[in-house]
Parts: sequence; C-alpha cells; structure tokens
Amino acid sequence: MYESLYSFNNDNSGCQFNNDKYSQIKSQLLSIVQTIIERLAAINDGTFVVVDKATKSLL
Repeated sequence: MYESLYSFNNDNSGCQFNNDKYSQIKSQLLSIVQTIIERLAAINDGTFVVVDKATKSLL
C-alpha cells in the first residue's frame, strides 16, 4: 500500500510522492501499524523490543 504512494515518470527522472493519495490512506496506514504493534506485543516473550518509528512519521 505504501509503495503505491510513489510514481515514476516515463523519462527515468526521480520518483514522485503523491501527497493527495497519502492523505486519503493515512488512517489506514496508521491502523495497519497499530495492528502490527499489537500483534508483536501479544507474541513477545521478552526476547525482543519493538520500537515504533512509523507512527510518529505518519502523524
């Protein structure tokens, strides 16, 4: 889903970030990140640490 926010021109120039599409799916991305964090917390037996760097960048 996140990669769909980028597009490439036919002239091989750099990629473009689609801010409009990002605004439309931002809440979905936040929900996915939260679901992943909750699942990792549920299966964590103390042998790893989860550091959420994604939520801050999505807000």
